[in-house]
Amino acid sequence: MCAAHYATTEAPLFAGDVQPLAAGTPTSAERILRVAEDFRRGSVALDEPVLLVLCPTVVDTTRTPNGHHTLKVVGLQPYKLPGGSERWDDLMPEVADANLNHLRKYAPNLTDEVILATSLKCPLDLERMNAHNWHGSCHGGDMSPDQSGELRPVHGWADHRTPIPGLYQTGATTHPGGSVSAGPGRNAAIELLGSSIEAAIYPSHPVTLVYH
Repeated sequence: MCAAHYATTEAPLFAGDVQPLAAGTPTSAERILRVAEDFRRGSVALDEPVLLVLCPTVVDTTRTPNGHHTLKVVGLQPYKLPGGSERWDDLMPEVADANLNHLRKYAPNLTDEVILATSLKCPLDLERMNAHNWHGSCHGGDMSPDQSGELRPVHGWADHRTPIPGLYQTGATTHPGGSVSAGPGRNAAIELLGSSIEAAIYPSHPVTLVYH
């Protein structure tokens, strides 16, 4: 993930005077499918970037002073680059500019005058901030088929129970993965509720929950 955070005086205004909490710029199915190829080649593609645009202040005005907004523009780019991932420290401003310019095709009101402050987070920044943001992922690492379902986090551990009696795990690194779903917590809670009967029978095994 490449994330650009903006403090603004306006929310993005799309065609039809629409100001959504979340929006996307998929452009085309072909462009979305090309993301995987760019990842494989380590290519930083700046043309028609696939973006996720989030402006929570259109529904929660308490987050900012009156008349102001927070805006997050997320793009998908490969972590591994020819010459080393350290290049991200220099590349991020260029990528953020390309993403913003593309967004302006849909929300032209986001001029330089509207933007009060900017904070850029490249994949390296996200990983440095939290080791669970592996390779710049905010979903607890890879969510490819071999890291999903019964294989998340590893085979045999998808039910949130560990080989240690009374020790459970939850969070983005567990099934079904990250994002705002509450799925990992719900699943772990179901297992923990079932363990209450076990604890009554085997009181020597206290229950511990580890969040990943």
